[in-house]
Amino acid sequence: MCNKIFVTEINLKQHVEMSHNPGEIKVVNSDKNIASSTEHPGENLSGRNYIVMNNCEKCDKVFLTKIQLNEHRKLHCGYCSEVFTNLLQLKKHETISGHY
Repeated sequence: MCNKIFVTEINLKQHVEMSHNPGEIKVVNSDKNIASSTEHPGENLSGRNYIVMNNCEKCDKVFLTKIQLNEHRKLHCGYCSEVFTNLLQLKKHETISGHY
């Protein structure tokens, strides 16, 4: 499986469809229980690869790991809808805007 990161769920699904063999990988949301999926009830899950999407609830970006998602969440301003590329920018914004 490749290690690419995608900004949206649509980009991830398009990549899987275009770059991997059909049926090789199944994309599921992190909040879904794969074993009890209603999409494929009774499906034998052995031998199948899954990409579990970890969606940011504030901006809809998609991450392959919880660690990546948690690091991204730290870059959202807790007082407004702004998101930043690094913590320094976030802290500067909070100071200038009076968010603290």
